Amino acid sequence: MNKQDQLNMIKEDFINCQKVLLAIGDETRQSILLVLMGTDCQSGLLVKSLNKHIFLDLPCLTTLKYYVMLALF
Repeated sequence: MNKQDQLNMIKEDFINCQKVLLAIGDETRQSILLVLMGTDCQSGLLVKSLNKHIFLDLPCLTTLKYYVMLALF
């Protein structure tokens, strides 16, 4: 495989990852992901208990609950 083919593969991979990169581009979202990764998958974590780890105002918590509900159903 030549360099141009390698660059094309990297470009294609990057394009495929753009939505994920955009989703985790915010520092608060990264903090939420890190907290979630540190929890026990068996017991889970309540959205409001995220405030013990990072500050989230009420509108942010409400929005986060909404997206969690969408992901579950």
